[in-house]
Amino acid sequence: TNIYENSNWIDNEITFLNPSADPTVNNFEVELSFNENFQNSIVQTVPFDTFFTTLNLSEAYLNKKFWMRSKLPNSNKNSLTQSFLSEGNKGYILNDSIGFSNSASEGLRINSEGVILDSNKIVLEVISKGYWDGNSANINKNSVNLIPENTLVGQHVCLFDAETFEFLEYKLFNIKGGGPEVTEAYINFLDTLNSSYLVAIAICSDADVTNETLRSKIKELGSVYIDSLQYLSSWSILGRKGAAPGSVPEAFALGRDGGAIIDSTISNLNINGSLVTEQIGPASEWNNMTIDIETPANSSIKIFPIGIRNDNTLDSLEYLIFNNNSASLSIIDNDIYPYIKLAAEFEASASGETPILKEISVSHKSLPEIGTNYQTVKLSADSVEQGEEIGLSFYVYNIGDVLADSVDILVEIIDEELNRQKIYETLIPVLNSFERKEISFNFNTVNSKGAKQFFINLDPANKIKELFEDNNFYTIPFVVKGDSTIPNLQISFDGKEILDGEYISSNPLIRIELGDPSLIPIVDTSSVLIQLNNKEIYYSEPANNLNYTFSSTNPKMVVEYKPILEEGEYYLNIFAKDASGNLVSPSGITKTFYVEEETKILDIFNYPNPFSDETYFTFTLTQLPDELKINVYTVAGRLVKELKYSRGDLNFDFNKLYWDGKDEDGDRLANGVYFYKVIMYDGDKVEESIHKMAVLK
Repeated sequence: TNIYENSNWIDNEITFLNPSADPTVNNFEVELSFNENFQNSIVQTVPFDTFFTTLNLSEAYLNKKFWMRSKLPNSNKNSLTQSFLSEGNKGYILNDSIGFSNSASEGLRINSEGVILDSNKIVLEVISKGYWDGNSANINKNSVNLIPENTLVGQHVCLFDAETFEFLEYKLFNIKGGGPEVTEAYINFLDTLNSSYLVAIAICSDADVTNETLRSKIKELGSVYIDSLQYLSSWSILGRKGAAPGSVPEAFALGRDGGAIIDSTISNLNINGSLVTEQIGPASEWNNMTIDIETPANSSIKIFPIGIRNDNTLDSLEYLIFNNNSASLSIIDNDIYPYIKLAAEFEASASGETPILKEISVSHKSLPEIGTNYQTVKLSADSVEQGEEIGLSFYVYNIGDVLADSVDILVEIIDEELNRQKIYETLIPVLNSFERKEISFNFNTVNSKGAKQFFINLDPANKIKELFEDNNFYTIPFVVKGDSTIPNLQISFDGKEILDGEYISSNPLIRIELGDPSLIPIVDTSSVLIQLNNKEIYYSEPANNLNYTFSSTNPKMVVEYKPILEEGEYYLNIFAKDASGNLVSPSGITKTFYVEEETKILDIFNYPNPFSDETYFTFTLTQLPDELKINVYTVAGRLVKELKYSRGDLNFDFNKLYWDGKDEDGDRLANGVYFYKVIMYDGDKVEESIHKMAVLK
């Protein structure tokens, strides 16, 4: 099944991947509906098949859009809601307002017919206030006054492009105070105009026109009130050269009548527009694209793919050539471009008619989908004596659209200290679509004892592109009963265990705890040998800050090591054994860590993302700052939640901070995209970074 939220184009069946681990149930619930609110929905209980489960759709769903969600029995948490269109094909399809709304567009809108060019609404206000009515003039475009100083006496003039209504020029003519030279300049200015200009004029205070030539020029703009102007009256016009008298908006008022006001709303169709779909893919093969469009004469919709490389760089490809509304996508190399977007360019006709985009569909094959799960893995026994053989068998599936080539299989043994031992490797040369292959072998436990796990790893080098990879791994435990016991070792840095590569403080308390299930006490310091960057740390040297204690109960030996470390990378090697000489690990335990003097915040993520109710903010700290804040904003920039953390709330290296997804008022956030800013304060240093997350319920 495809993975788009609103644009899945499928045949008559939906395939579900079963859980990787045992969910303790053997079925799940599928809810289907013909509306996104799941009114009058149908709920089916579907038993799990092995590894994957197929739901065959009835003819009632053919050629109809429907919505689906699923959940495990007795759970109140549904899966992601997805919509589907079953037409006997597979891929991506947009053919309604919900699907098109996920695309990025400019200059377009969606109506009942499809995607069309939008109209651009412009509000022009021409306001004249005579001396007794406010002594001002305003020429507003979309509530922005284009007159720099609107209380200056005279006739204020603004020019606009008569087709696009773009503001072009502003002039002020004080024909009362400026004398004949201003009147002559005004006449010459009006002589330069033609019908391609929209002329807005508003007078402020005393601007009546006594010059006959000037009045004639203003009448050419369509005025009928210019002869009526009196001392300190109000007058405004929105005219065009060559307009018939009285055919244009014009207003006139005597003093104390409230002024002369023109309020005009103009709507014109956008000449151009563009649409870019959401990301489509990944695909193992791009097949073809079909469209359903209407293009009035001289209008057009041109479409080209945007190739998305594995490193997320974008390449604009050539325009598609359609034959009977279909174009081949086979020229797109899926190895180079596993994902694409589609860009559509709209152009209106010369007479102002819009083309209509009703449907876009892309047929493509998805990726291989290899995996295994708890239903396919079997052991001959879960407990054996040391030296006996234990049998392991499992199936490897491919339920993708295309074959999986050269599937590497690796099986390792993991012991209690997480040491790994490679015990089995093989290669499946070809695993066809919806094919499975069984892997089985015996493992001799002569050199093993204790609790172990078989770790099954499919495609360990990650050479095969897949939609999901969490079902490429599976562990199954077993026990080898030995005659002796293995001691255990716990290593903590300032009270916590670390993973390799973590940052720690420059003066950490490294606590090493050696435990042993036997009753034999540990009394010898040689039971724990410490090396730092391959240099042995001796107990006898006070400068090493190395102390130890013994106990008759576990842990039987505790070593506390408090070094002073400079900035850099360190390797801590620990070799430990119990009183009988049983080693924790023959090769020792190695911890790799870093010391950084500067306080830095790294690898900031929130998980899950998108989330429905709650999420965690995760990041890495090289040192502990004085304070850290996480502010959550809407896309409009409104702060909805502020989270504050002091030094005592934070850890060296990895931090995972819970947020319940509620705003400052305790309410759940609505669906949508949000931004969060992480601000770190350390002395005079302030470091900020902004990230995006989404709420999806």
